Amino acid sequence: MASYTITEGRIDRLIRQSRRARLWVAGFAFLTLAATVAFFSHRPDLLRASHSWVFGVIGVICVQPVVTIGWNWSRWPRRQQEAYSKVQVEISSHTIRIVDAMGRDIRLNASEITRAEDRSWTNGLWLRTRNRYRQYLLPRMLDGFAAMKQELVQMGIPVVELRFPPNWEEFVGVAAYCGTMLCVLFTRNSKILAANVLLAALVSACAFYVIRANPDTPLRGPRLVLAAGLPTICAAGALWFSVHPW
Repeated sequence: MASYTITEGRIDRLIRQSRRARLWVAGFAFLTLAATVAFFSHRPDLLRASHSWVFGVIGVICVQPVVTIGWNWSRWPRRQQEAYSKVQVEISSHTIRIVDAMGRDIRLNASEITRAEDRSWTNGLWLRTRNRYRQYLLPRMLDGFAAMKQELVQMGIPVVELRFPPNWEEFVGVAAYCGTMLCVLFTRNSKILAANVLLAALVSACAFYVIRANPDTPLRGPRLVLAAGLPTICAAGALWFSVHPW
């Protein structure tokens, strides 16, 4: 049985990269918020003519990462160290065991896996099962990743390189998921917003089905409802404020 983990040296590099990325995100959010405040301080007439709640949303989007990153700056490295240390993949003759960063322990029989997809735009190798929406990631950061791919081939699992998403409906779903929430930022028309609510409800129902289709998803209960229902919540809120302005 072969076992693949993330080495200590690679974990240290990943933590340093994550720290730099967080600094960039916090800096961009801070500059965006400062530029927005400066612009509307210079043009208060545009502020009065715009959606008042939109600026609350912009403020939350900009302030939240700055506050979160600053508050957790000293704790994040330790949490990442612990999470990366949990990641492990064990491959035997007929079984693949995956322990992810959240500590979930998943065991798959080789007969359940239809193929392994090496997607160039993602961070690893995805194992696809007979359930279209049940798939598992083998992280590219694992030590011996190339050898692991060869071992899968020897088990009879084909490894396929992909450049485009295999489930076209998931790509469309993500676009619709984001589009319904962006719609509320660019229109005040109540009829358009009402249509957006109906589309958002359909998107939420589809998202709920897709997430639930994977029995190993970490989203359950209220978290699942919130993740799937977020477009509907945003669309309904925008419609309400268009009819009952502040």
